[in-house]
Amino acid sequence: MTKIDYSSEDDFCPEMLIDKSVKIDRTSEQYSNLIEVLSELKTEKIRLYQKVKDDIKAKESDKQIFNMYCRERFRKIISDKKILVNYLLDIEYHTEEHKDDKKDIIWNCYGDVLYDNLCKNVDEGFSPNIRRNAYKTSAQREQEIAESREKVKQEQEELVKVPIAQSVYDYLMDVKTRSGCRNDRYVLYTLYVLIERYKKIR
Repeated sequence: MTKIDYSSEDDFCPEMLIDKSVKIDRTSEQYSNLIEVLSELKTEKIRLYQKVKDDIKAKESDKQIFNMYCRERFRKIISDKKILVNYLLDIEYHTEEHKDDKKDIIWNCYGDVLYDNLCKNVDEGFSPNIRRNAYKTSAQREQEIAESREKVKQEQEELVKVPIAQSVYDYLMDVKTRSGCRNDRYVLYTLYVLIERYKKIR
């Protein structure tokens, strides 16, 4: 097997991962939309997708479901994978918003494409076999994940809300406290909210 030799003095060059036939327009609406969506996805909590996994009884892991959701979001902006990956690569490595971030999303979603591009761009031109995931996503499956995600997210938001009657609030705020310990009322109020929230979870 041929070995690719990179000098330790050379910096990593993300351009080695691009498809050179694709031209990138940094002023395009697609480019701006991808920056926005990528930023949003990087704030997502993986535990949300554990709930989605349980809700749809998925065989895939929570991380795999998250990656499937990411790919669907990106595909709605640019459907051509070859063009999409080039745009994401440029955003990940060359924009102020993302250049210092982790690159988990692009590598987990499109690592096979990046690797293929790298092989094509190496002078030696070797192309070893790549082990890919066995399953493929369908439009129906992706829609199911998206709908379940919204359902689970809404349920989690509802759990946070604890309605408090005005009479209860007034009672808590009128509780007699020790001299100089008025904050005890707010501690009592917080405990009440936590107890009510626990009841909703159960």
